[in-house]
This record gives sequence, structure tokens and C-alpha cells, in this order.
Amino acid sequence: MFQTIVDPDREIDKTSLQELVADCLAKLTPRQEEAVRLYYFEDMSYREVAEVMGFNPSRAHSIIANAIGRLKRPWISRSLKPFWEDI
Repeated sequence: MFQTIVDPDREIDKTSLQELVADCLAKLTPRQEEAVRLYYFEDMSYREVAEVMGFNPSRAHSIIANAIGRLKRPWISRSLKPFWEDI
């Protein structure tokens, strides 16, 4: 799901990136965090996320889209906007 973006002028170490992701995920509601983790980290489809969480695929899509919108703000404010432009 995620594209690897390599920019030699912008290097971020793995620990910093993990901390940033954890910090961003902590800003989500529990439902949003679970849906994002299932979709992006467990590589599930919207249908699979919906099945696991007990609602329909369009609701899964909506929850994930809202979560991504919420996650963009901290990333953009930390000057990482180029990472989001390709998603």
C-alpha cells in the first residue's frame, strides 16, 4: 500500500519515523486507529476491514479517509508533506 519514497536531501532515521507514526496514530480515535492499522499495516481491503470491525465497506472507507485527513495535519506541520503527495 505504501510507496517507498527516497529523497537523498531529506533523510529521516527509522526510529524517528516510527515515533512519528506512533504519535500520529495516537491522535486518532480507537476506531480510526484500528481501521488504519488493518488497512495499511495488515494489508486488508475495505471489505475485510469492514468484516473485522462489523460494518459495511463504505463505512470502512469513510473511517479510513477521515483518519488519513486527520493524520495529514501533523505530517504537514512537520514539513513531511512530500511523503503525502504520492499517497
